[in-house]
Amino acid sequence: DLGPECITAAALLEQNRNNPEQCEAIFDAMIPVFMAQYKTGCNNWDINQDSVVFVQKQGKWCPRVLDFEFVEFYDRPSMENLMFLAGRYTQHLPRWIEKKQLDGWLEKLLDALAIEDLKTRRQWAGRFDYYYKSPVIAHKKRQRIK
Repeated sequence: DLGPECITAAALLEQNRNNPEQCEAIFDAMIPVFMAQYKTGCNNWDINQDSVVFVQKQGKWCPRVLDFEFVEFYDRPSMENLMFLAGRYTQHLPRWIEKKQLDGWLEKLLDALAIEDLKTRRQWAGRFDYYYKSPVIAHKKRQRIK
């Protein structure tokens, strides 16, 4: 039990299962988490809905990564790694978030990265889809994604 002020992403999404707008807002709140991992060159290849908790601060849910057991830091940020992390994280979201909402979320993530070129956006959206649709990837392969 994480205490009354903490809740896993999975539990928070489940509580809001019948409120698609709230689920989308919860998922949108994850963008800074992915951006922080990207900027620090963090390959947290075991990120999932139970390794992220939301802490309530001033009436607002704020995400925090709880589990860094399987992580490696690289010298510089990697878009490939970011698309892997985002795609893998979203694999289990369809019970709470529709694919259309995921596509909108990815657009917001690419906006946060200031990627404006349409061809580049399509390229990275393709990589996201690849990881989103991929079956489970073994730990050894996950940790080599750069």
